[in-house]
Amino acid sequence: MFEYTLPCGGFKTHTIMTENNIKFDPPVFEQRYCTVVQILEDQKWLNEIKKVTEFGCAEMRLFQLIRRIGSIEHIVQANV
Repeated sequence: MFEYTLPCGGFKTHTIMTENNIKFDPPVFEQRYCTVVQILEDQKWLNEIKKVTEFGCAEMRLFQLIRRIGSIEHIVQANV
């Protein structure tokens, strides 16, 4: 098992590896959402990133988070 502290909010992740499985807590998609929002809201990138593309967006959860970020002008989603 190993841990990693996410850059947003100091959340800790836990990765448990067994002979047949790898388990992530929180799930990897939640870690990704947190990191993407953190980057898009960072003052360094706030007025630099205008377009976001997400591949694999069946439930559109990331869209619900980033549509409220005023500096994002275009969101493209492709469900693969």
